[in-house]
Amino acid sequence: MLSLLIIELFNIGNFEKTIQFKLFKTYGLEFGTLRKILFTENLLSTSIGLILGIPLGTLIGFAISSFGLDLANKASYFNAYLEPVVYVIILALFSFLIIGGFITELAFARRTVQLTSEVFKSKRKKFIRRIFTSVESLLLISGIITFIIGFLGWRYIPDSLYIVFAVLPLLTTFVFLMIIGILLTLASLFLILSRLIVYLWRYIGVKIWQKRKSYFTLALKQLATYSKDYNRAIFAMLLVSLCISPGLVLMKSSNDHLAIEANLKVGFSDICVMSWADNDSMLMESISTIIGVDLLTKVELVEIRELGIIKVANPDNRIFDVNILNIYNVSEFIEIISPNFPESCKYPLADISELETNMTYMMSSKFAQKNNYDKNETYSSSEITSLTYATYNMIFINKFDYFPLVPYKSSNFLTRLLEDNYNLVMSNLTYSQLKYKFDETTRVLYESYILVRINPTANKTLLVNMIESLPYPIRVTTFDNELNALKLEQNKFALVYLIIITIISFGLISFYGILTARNIYKQKMRIIESEYNIGAKKHQIWLNFSVELIFVIIIPIFISVIISSILLYYIYDIFLGVQQTYKNFVPWLPVWFIALTILFCLVAILGGWLSELWIQFHKYKPARQE
Repeated sequence: MLSLLIIELFNIGNFEKTIQFKLFKTYGLEFGTLRKILFTENLLSTSIGLILGIPLGTLIGFAISSFGLDLANKASYFNAYLEPVVYVIILALFSFLIIGGFITELAFARRTVQLTSEVFKSKRKKFIRRIFTSVESLLLISGIITFIIGFLGWRYIPDSLYIVFAVLPLLTTFVFLMIIGILLTLASLFLILSRLIVYLWRYIGVKIWQKRKSYFTLALKQLATYSKDYNRAIFAMLLVSLCISPGLVLMKSSNDHLAIEANLKVGFSDICVMSWADNDSMLMESISTIIGVDLLTKVELVEIRELGIIKVANPDNRIFDVNILNIYNVSEFIEIISPNFPESCKYPLADISELETNMTYMMSSKFAQKNNYDKNETYSSSEITSLTYATYNMIFINKFDYFPLVPYKSSNFLTRLLEDNYNLVMSNLTYSQLKYKFDETTRVLYESYILVRINPTANKTLLVNMIESLPYPIRVTTFDNELNALKLEQNKFALVYLIIITIISFGLISFYGILTARNIYKQKMRIIESEYNIGAKKHQIWLNFSVELIFVIIIPIFISVIISSILLYYIYDIFLGVQQTYKNFVPWLPVWFIALTILFCLVAILGGWLSELWIQFHKYKPARQE
């Protein structure tokens, strides 16, 4: 961030650069010497930014981790600087800023010192060649190649290597290459988008001015004439706005996600008893006699994993991992979960009650959609049982995105699922007919739970203590306990840092508003004088300029906010370190919030823009007419 600020301060605007380059040409400076000057300038500005920015960022991060954050179980903050990947990232950023700034300035210098005939010749280029300059093409090609190398390395690590070795550093390297490729590609696309937006408003401005004359259409017409002046502002809005949404969205999104995750872990019950042996039949009777316990039921999570050993019962050498939630009493189960059953579930409680019918099931939605399972679709038990036994055709009831106590398995950039996996929910009546039909090499694991509903007037803490005091090796938990545990696992440092980045981004947007206002004002002095001489008021000219800015930046801000919102789906579990055990993370992002974020961005840039314009117009003295 600091590097971008310093680069902008050294390059206040294209207007000053144009004058400098033309003076260099007038004085006879060779282009080779100018090229060395530009490289040295970018080297100095980037070095100053990194030399000041890295210690500043380290101190801010250390302050965040030291005050108010429980990082007792985390590694030392400064130990991260012992990791080689940190220096690779710093070197990559350093090289990107120097080379990117140098190539951009060099291309601009070449255009500035062109002869008049060369300028007209360049204007006759085809539209595609005007959009794809050398800078955009270089960034795009580099980004695509880097991403492909990282993706191929990440995707095609042999399973044997993945299983035998701890390949997290290797995966991290490939993920880093993918991220660099994405950033380079985004930079190229943002540059291309900035040019396309300029051409769009140029076309619209000319057409509207031809049909109607007013101050509003005059603003669009001026925008069409001087649209290139806004290129840097457009690119800045595309880049900086990308950093705004995560800090605003993830705070609420993470809280909502952790709440539903904790609720799923306790099975939507008031009290959940875990880690108990199935043969402790007296445990349920002992709990039921406690005053304050209204109802309890037993459920069982069964993991069935086929390891892919070639045999008669598994001729296709299948590898799968299936979780089955075995509900012993469906009606009691519904009665217990109904008070805490969220409205966001896409299946009604009535569908769960249909599981009381023999040979019925519910299936995880991802696998159901992939294999086109629908209402009353049959599922053959031979998918998981040995082919030497008789098979059953079970009837599909509904699919679910998440279900109490059923783990949600998904892969991210740093993990990989080696099996085809899905989840089933059925009654004990159905499961009991499949229980003894698995092949001898199929691994079957059981985990039993007791879900407890308590009286609303009962003391939950007291009841938990009473259940824990029973002479059984059990673990008793509640929603509050699990929620607190999940919050402790969350990377609070990253979350606070994202919020700080959001605040810095708003400051950067205001800063770009100031720079853009100063640059545009200096470039349009002749227009200001001519409009003032024909009777226009300062506030009218001021308003025209503001209309230009709003029309120019509204599209890039919208695009950038949407892109950052999409990226939230993929960075949450890696960046914040919260496991998605029972539910996939879905960011909280209503349409009104996107509109409000765009409005805040507009307010931030207009704050800097209007304040700078007010200063410039306040100092403006109209030229005297002879």
